[in-house]
Amino acid sequence: MVAYAAARAQIWTGLLHAAYRIVTEAVDAGDNATARQWLPVREFRHAMLFSHPRADATLAIVRLGEGEMDTASVRQAVDADLLDAYQARLRKALTALSTAEAQAHSVRRAELAELAAGYFAILTPAFAKAKGEVAAVETAALFAKLLAAARNGESIQAFTPLVKKALENF
Repeated sequence: MVAYAAARAQIWTGLLHAAYRIVTEAVDAGDNATARQWLPVREFRHAMLFSHPRADATLAIVRLGEGEMDTASVRQAVDADLLDAYQARLRKALTALSTAEAQAHSVRRAELAELAAGYFAILTPAFAKAKGEVAAVETAALFAKLLAAARNGESIQAFTPLVKKALENF
């Protein structure tokens, strides 16, 4: 069950990552049809009273198709919308991962560790741009250790604070 849960999360975040790349490449190429086709394959961040998404990728892509926005502005809106959602999902997965660890739920822990690692993979280029390539490589290595511990049924307590610290100010 642990391997299945991890694989399910890996497949899901892999699909999200591929869809994000297809959308951004389509936007960069001015291919509105492809961008619109693949944009629904994504995660959303729910707007709350004090937390609203910074941009709306759907509206930006519609405006691209209508010739009302240039590709650079649309790409910026798509990145802001999707990467913001994936960063929020990453933080939510890490919080839930700590809860799963405390409750000794090995299957849920493996799934959440894989989700967190998958979301970080999507965010890695933006993370590297913000914090540097070295920090991105080091953080990816922390996620790999966290994931290996979760998959092997080992405690993740040594890694979660390090991952959270690496993600500070991002």
